[in-house]
Amino acid sequence: TTSPISTAMTNLREQQQRAGKGESYALLEPVVTVQAKTPHSDIATHLGITEQAVSVQVFRLRQRLRQLVRTEVARTVLTNEDLEAELNYLLAIFQRR
Repeated sequence: TTSPISTAMTNLREQQQRAGKGESYALLEPVVTVQAKTPHSDIATHLGITEQAVSVQVFRLRQRLRQLVRTEVARTVLTNEDLEAELNYLLAIFQRR
């Protein structure tokens, strides 16, 4: 069984690939998921866009990832209260890192 977060990350990656943005997402994913602190300037240079454009893409991808995580967690609980509790629990885990 995969975790809701892993499933959401896979779904986001697949969505980006279907949209023809797989290459740029491969560079952005570690930043979006906070696995790496690659400077936005490095990513911007590689993609041929501005740092501001990178920041906007990271922001939007994080928003989308949050939506996908919420959807996946919602599939595992029965009530909205349980959903919020589970999301708060996951957030607490990631804030400890």
